[in-house]
Amino acid sequence: MGNSSSTTAGANCKPSAMSIWSPGVIIILLIGIFTFISSFVSTSKFLGSKDDWVHIQAQVTKIVFYTIVGTVCFTIAMLLFYTQFPEGSMYVSLIISCVALGLGYCALAIAAISR
Repeated sequence: MGNSSSTTAGANCKPSAMSIWSPGVIIILLIGIFTFISSFVSTSKFLGSKDDWVHIQAQVTKIVFYTIVGTVCFTIAMLLFYTQFPEGSMYVSLIISCVALGLGYCALAIAAISR
């Protein structure tokens, strides 16, 4: 009878930044980031080169593989994140779209300069 305003402690609490990032999401996200970095580094090696398709074909296959693995890992990580923290999906989507816009413009500028 002592405290009439007893409420549950977690009713109005928002999740902390670390509680929304499970180890599985972090690992899959890091794998995706590292494969994208590998793909970008492999791609940048061929800027401006005049090699024959026979020499480049194995490297292009490796670049496409890294890009596909990175895309799948990044998609799985974001789906897991959205299911755990749906309130933050707008912010993550905004960040991803801005990064995609910047990378797209960068790719267009590099293609125009290297021609």
